[in-house]
Amino acid sequence: MATYGEGHYLDIHGNNSSSRVMVGNLIRRMDFEKEKEPHAARLFLCKKLALSSLRTLAERKTREDAKMQLLLGDQSLAYLMEREGIASTPGLFLPNNELLLN
Repeated sequence: MATYGEGHYLDIHGNNSSSRVMVGNLIRRMDFEKEKEPHAARLFLCKKLALSSLRTLAERKTREDAKMQLLLGDQSLAYLMEREGIASTPGLFLPNNELLLN
């Protein structure tokens, strides 16, 4: 903190109802599936992102697609964990993931 002036708290936990590692960001799975139309879903998630534990990172991103990358793309913690063979959520397995990132 003294060197960089800021930090990020990571909430990484398990759950007895899933074999996936949960990356907590204060956005629920149902939020990712709330809107069916891709543009509406991205707008909704950008609003949720502003209230999430990723909000300070999201504030640095101006484009909607860059904000979605924090949650679901190759800049997300869940993606990095998946790439290392650790099944994680939210991550690439979400049913509408491809639509949200495109």
